[in-house]
Amino acid sequence: ALAEETSQDFVQKSLRGGVLGVVFFVGAVFFLLLFRCRTASWFFCVKNFRDPLEEYGFESHSFLFRMFAAVYFTLWNPVAEEFFWRVFLHRELGTALGIGGEESLLGQMDSKDVGPWMGLVYDLLETLPSRPTLVRWGISCLYASYHMWPVKVVFQDIWIYYAPLGFCFLVCLGRLLLLLRENPNFGLPAAYLLHVWVDAAFAALCLFELHPLAVAAAR
Repeated sequence: ALAEETSQDFVQKSLRGGVLGVVFFVGAVFFLLLFRCRTASWFFCVKNFRDPLEEYGFESHSFLFRMFAAVYFTLWNPVAEEFFWRVFLHRELGTALGIGGEESLLGQMDSKDVGPWMGLVYDLLETLPSRPTLVRWGISCLYASYHMWPVKVVFQDIWIYYAPLGFCFLVCLGRLLLLLRENPNFGLPAAYLLHVWVDAAFAALCLFELHPLAVAAAR
């Protein structure tokens, strides 16, 4: 009975993370396509997504290898990042600074009374930066800064314009992933699934740009 209950809980958390992930995936694909000059020509559009990808290691590999790389990135990168940024570093840095976790508003009430989604909303409402949330926001900022090099690689000459936008988005994404991890109705499975869908959006765009038909059309 305990194993069955645990399994059902895991499935429910994963489904909730999947719902959030699909929403992020659709939004991310839309904005990534909007950035392409071949989609719409405007001042901040990116003329070429393909060259940076080929320059940094994909040019000499077959498209099949690129597909395996995309799957590996989509499924494994969230595992490594979630355990490092949302579990290990969060715990170790909080302990070193002597700052414990904040008391969740959801923890002050019965989660069954508000439901999983309203519980997440309560967590979002109380997540403004303050001393109890200092470590959480600080790690989210570190998480965002860690991704600034890929932003520079992808957006090339206009990366400086996208760096502030990308930094703010990644800080908020990192904070949301941590909220999911700490929320008893979502947990690490939901955070992982959301992260998978976000990475899948980027991987899908890369595969699209590197596909032989797309390469031929660009020439």
